[in-house]
Amino acid sequence: MMNKYMQLPEKKTTMASIPMTQLPERSKIYKPGNNNKESDDGSCASEDSGNESVKEQGFRKKRKKRGTWLATTFKKKHCIQYVADPGSSVRACFCGRPRGLHIRHPQPQTLDRNSGSKNLLVSQANILSSRVDLESEEVTHWNEEEHLVETPTDAYGEIHFKEAVNRLSTSKFVRLSDCTDMSMVLKLMTKYWSLHTPQLVISLTGGGRSFKLNEQDKETFSRGVIKAAFTTKAWIITSGFNAGVPKIVGSAVQSTYIRNWISDNKNVKKGAERPKLVCLGLAPWGYVDGSHQLLTRRGTGSYPAEYKVNPVVTKGRRVPLNPDHTHFILIDNGLMGEPAYGGEIEMRAMIEEALAAPKEENGLGLPVVLVVLEGGVDTLLNVKNAVLREIPTVLCDGSGRAADILAFAHNRAEGDPESRTLNEENTEILREKLSNSFNVNLYCDNMTHLIADVIECIKVKKMLTVFQMDKGENADLDLAILIALLKAQAATPNYKLALALSWNRVDMAERKIFVDDQYWAPGSLDPFIMQALMQNQVDFLRLFLEQGVIMKDFLTVSRLRRLYNSVSGHHSLRSYVSMINNTKASQPIFLYHISRLVRHLLGFHSNELYSNDKPFTSNQGACLALWSLSSFMAGSHLLQQSQEEYIRSENGYLDTTSSTMCLMANSGMHFKHPFKELFLCAVLMGRMEMAEFFWERLDDSISAGIAASTMLKGIAAISTDSDDILRAQRDAGTFEQLAINVMDECFKTDETFTEKLIMCPIKTMSGKSVLTMASEADNRQFIAHPCAQSVVAKTWLAGVKASNLFIILGILCPLFIFRLKFNVPGEKRPSRLKKLQLFFMSPATKFWSFVLSYVAFLLLYSYVMLETFGPEPSVPEMVLFGWILTMILEEIRQSLIPNSNQTMKQRFREWHSSEWNIMDLITAVNGLAAFILHWFPAAYKWSQAFYALNCFLYYTRVLRLFSFSEKLGPIMVMIRKMVFEMILFLCILLVFLMGYGVASNVLIYPHLGFGIDSIKNIFFMPYFQIYGNLFLEVLISDGEPPPDCDPSQPSCIQQHVLLPFMLGAYLLLGNVLLLNLLIAIFSSVYDEVQTNSLEVWKFELYFLVIEFEDRPTLPPPFTILEHAFYSLRWAWRKVCANVCMKSGKDVLYLSKKMTNTLRNFEKDCAANYRRQKTDKKSMEVPERLTQLENSLKELDKLTEKTNDQLQVKLQKIQNSLKDILHSSSHPKVSPSPRTSNLSMIAETSGDKDYSGARQRLQSLERRRSKLSLHTASAVNAKQREASLLCQLNEEMVQTSPNCLMILESGSDRSSISSGHSSKKKKSSKKQASVHPKDKLEASGKEVLI
Repeated sequence: MMNKYMQLPEKKTTMASIPMTQLPERSKIYKPGNNNKESDDGSCASEDSGNESVKEQGFRKKRKKRGTWLATTFKKKHCIQYVADPGSSVRACFCGRPRGLHIRHPQPQTLDRNSGSKNLLVSQANILSSRVDLESEEVTHWNEEEHLVETPTDAYGEIHFKEAVNRLSTSKFVRLSDCTDMSMVLKLMTKYWSLHTPQLVISLTGGGRSFKLNEQDKETFSRGVIKAAFTTKAWIITSGFNAGVPKIVGSAVQSTYIRNWISDNKNVKKGAERPKLVCLGLAPWGYVDGSHQLLTRRGTGSYPAEYKVNPVVTKGRRVPLNPDHTHFILIDNGLMGEPAYGGEIEMRAMIEEALAAPKEENGLGLPVVLVVLEGGVDTLLNVKNAVLREIPTVLCDGSGRAADILAFAHNRAEGDPESRTLNEENTEILREKLSNSFNVNLYCDNMTHLIADVIECIKVKKMLTVFQMDKGENADLDLAILIALLKAQAATPNYKLALALSWNRVDMAERKIFVDDQYWAPGSLDPFIMQALMQNQVDFLRLFLEQGVIMKDFLTVSRLRRLYNSVSGHHSLRSYVSMINNTKASQPIFLYHISRLVRHLLGFHSNELYSNDKPFTSNQGACLALWSLSSFMAGSHLLQQSQEEYIRSENGYLDTTSSTMCLMANSGMHFKHPFKELFLCAVLMGRMEMAEFFWERLDDSISAGIAASTMLKGIAAISTDSDDILRAQRDAGTFEQLAINVMDECFKTDETFTEKLIMCPIKTMSGKSVLTMASEADNRQFIAHPCAQSVVAKTWLAGVKASNLFIILGILCPLFIFRLKFNVPGEKRPSRLKKLQLFFMSPATKFWSFVLSYVAFLLLYSYVMLETFGPEPSVPEMVLFGWILTMILEEIRQSLIPNSNQTMKQRFREWHSSEWNIMDLITAVNGLAAFILHWFPAAYKWSQAFYALNCFLYYTRVLRLFSFSEKLGPIMVMIRKMVFEMILFLCILLVFLMGYGVASNVLIYPHLGFGIDSIKNIFFMPYFQIYGNLFLEVLISDGEPPPDCDPSQPSCIQQHVLLPFMLGAYLLLGNVLLLNLLIAIFSSVYDEVQTNSLEVWKFELYFLVIEFEDRPTLPPPFTILEHAFYSLRWAWRKVCANVCMKSGKDVLYLSKKMTNTLRNFEKDCAANYRRQKTDKKSMEVPERLTQLENSLKELDKLTEKTNDQLQVKLQKIQNSLKDILHSSSHPKVSPSPRTSNLSMIAETSGDKDYSGARQRLQSLERRRSKLSLHTASAVNAKQREASLLCQLNEEMVQTSPNCLMILESGSDRSSISSGHSSKKKKSSKKQASVHPKDKLEASGKEVLI
């Protein structure tokens, strides 16, 4: 379309035409000689076609078929009549083409899609062969409708930009007529190019080739556009040229895409989808520089077309395409060169209208917004077309020209919001702005049209939104785009809420959507809640809950399953599910899989809704029907194609008309505790912000926090990715701290309730208490909390009020028990039987009984080994082995017999996690082996060796009892950690030890072969050399050969000159370097444990208490009696089923009333904690202001102190000047300029602290006027005065820099009055770079002059 504002001649002449040097050569358009190479099916028979692979041939056929569809669907325009344009600088037609590129009377085209490209080439050849006869009669009138015809397009395919080295792919393009049907254009984008359906279309228009934007505004504009585009996966539409706004946008899109591509390659697995923005260029074909490079070859399309971008864009010449766009639609209006400029405006508006049209009207129903940055007359036309088609527009005010003019008119418009206009005063201002911006006369017809178009643009207020570019980093262009859409679209609240969700702007939803008069029907927000859950938008979830959404009515089994399946294919959750369930990561996730994963991480999980939601087979018809009905009644249509194979049977769905089945489905749809299920989902997905959001809404905050910490530590244990491990460990610590904070608040409120909260078993946690879960998760800070330690102390004593000494006395003398005090709830004076039961069931009593028993066991063991051990087993040894056997039976009970809330597997896993239990296993095996071997005389020595080794291990086992001590407990932890570190250190030491051992053994024993002796020599001597036994008598010779040694014998020791040097190097590395490294490692371990020694001791003490709480009442060897009793009871229960039924439950749960009381108490304390946390955050800003105010007060005090010191110094200077004046003559002289300056300082200073100094300076000036310049003593006095003045000036500059400014200004005024203004100006420029101290010294010297 031609620009109507161009001043053209009567015959539509143009200002310029296309240069002949840029016209395409005919050989590049059509080569008749190539027609004979086309086969019957339209394929090109090249010389190496026989070498092409089957895959390449398939690609070529598919591409040829699709190219045929393009050629038959889209047209181009061509001129058939040459009419000379008198206004053209070259001989060209009104269409912009020279005479030789015109055709006449095109033959009708009958293109058949099945005939391939052969008919297309023949028809094109017929068209191009009918050239205009240069001698034909001239036509004086040229008309677009008569002289422009449509022919099949000859430019489509992909563009490869030669200079675009950063491009990761080619750009697709097509040339089409400006009369093309919009439905075909939409089909081209969605079907042929397979572009994803966006949530927004951003159309950008504005400045062209001469437009330049400063860096700050460019960053603001690019950041806003890219943020909005990536947030909504939008399409970006520009003119596609490599200049102005399209170039800025293209560069921003490409740089952002490259950054995302690099970051995705680090984290995304191969084959995963990467987001890519669609940047669509709608350019006029006739104004594209180098368009001949895009013409198709032999009618098969250009795949790719090699396109060279001319970096120099000059006025009056065509503009190249921008290499950073992904797609191009080249709109052909039949004109070439300058007449083609602006030819895409009308069709661009039609495309945007088709994109915004609803689907019922064959559109895409997409929100479209126009963003204007600077621009000229064509930009005004784009805005006008957008406003007429009800497309909202954002004006970037401050960018210049058209954008600023429209923003001005929009802000000054008056009248009704639907029909606004400008008054006369503002119209005249608008006229001047248009004239200055577009070089148009003030009162011509074009100016009238421009004003009318501007008024048409601003007529409807809601269609325009002004964005201020001068806000810098605080400017949010994406927010302005969202406001424009919300303001302009006459849409439902659901549509606006969908936009706010796409932008993730909860603030706009609060202000613009959720207003007081807006009613939301029940269930209307369910799709948005699901979207917020899937996109991890916590703020929107909080907003929905504030609007009264009931999450229990929302969350169903199918929705929760869909939420789990919304994670990407490379998410770590899929790998965890596949690992635990032995499935493929690409398979759908069912709640049954989640239940097994949680059970593996947490140790328990039971929910019927999870258990029933699993992949079904065709023979489970009832389950299929129930699952299908439940999903149908949920009303969410969540059945995916990948899951249908699990829910369909061979005969289709079964009958679901049964009322019983409907009730079953209805009861299984919703969860009883939706926040708990969503909290679990957020933790497994790694969305910690959402997990904390749902955690705040749980009734059991403490147990939920510990459960989350346990699961995250379990994820860290099964994960193989280092980043996932670190993230899980960090998040586990976060939830542990949250649980501690709530427990601390509860403990401050009521200690008794808090202790019950963490020590009582919970049904939903398989009978485990919070304290037990925290210990299993290794939550040391939680165990070390005063509340947990209070529970541990009460468990340790179990109602016995006595010290350790009294407990030992009670064990040795049972009658002493009745003199002890007991704390029994509900009983003031317990019976003696009750006292005995409490005393012996106490873990403290069990511990000291075990200690006394173990001391006796060690004494017996030592007596047997030292006194009675002989070739045959003795009676004391029999007693000792019986004692060991009872200890072995106790270890079997601890490892294999579970509690009521454990499985055998969980019990064994808990047992073997302790190093002390592993040591007990070793001692048990050694004891059995030693006792059995002792019955065989030949194995007597081996039996003794096993007994001796066991003696060492049993004595080492005493270290476990030291955990009871606050001082020795942390040391035991240090020893355990140091042992592990030493094992790693020995792996490094072994390398040097074996290297030196083999080398030295070869030189010392050259004839000794490989065997036991050589292996012993390799390790024996190097190992003990580290500790100082150097074996110098073996390594270093005294000059004589060893006596009685035959050098040919293998055992003969021989010296070598290299042995001392090898020993020195070995000791340097092994003894100096590695041992000091080990010492440094041990020091690090010591510092780490010592820092948290109290926390470590409390944690170890808890396990000691739990261990002895679980032990039998009687110590070894009397435990055999208790084991026999429990065995007989178990057998009796197996025989008598009724007794078993009555006594089967060992776990005592709290009553329902007490449980509800504790839950309400915990909920209130958690709310208080969150309230205090919020108040603390809100108080941070006032506290900071208070701190700043205090700092300013301290600074004022320091300034006052400095001023007082300055006044004292001024007084001293004044006294010194008095002494000088008394010793000199008193002639009257005029005051010097510098002295006047000092006076001026005192007069102009507004600080009250300098009032005394001002008076003294005035007195100094009066006395200085009496000095004589002819006396030598006066000269000396002036020198002293100058030095004192310099000192004074320095002190004043340090306190008030304003003094220096006044001093300089006074110097300038005095220089002007003396007639030396030019010299002083030059000197003042030089003084600008001089240090203030140097200026003051110079001022003092001028006083002397």
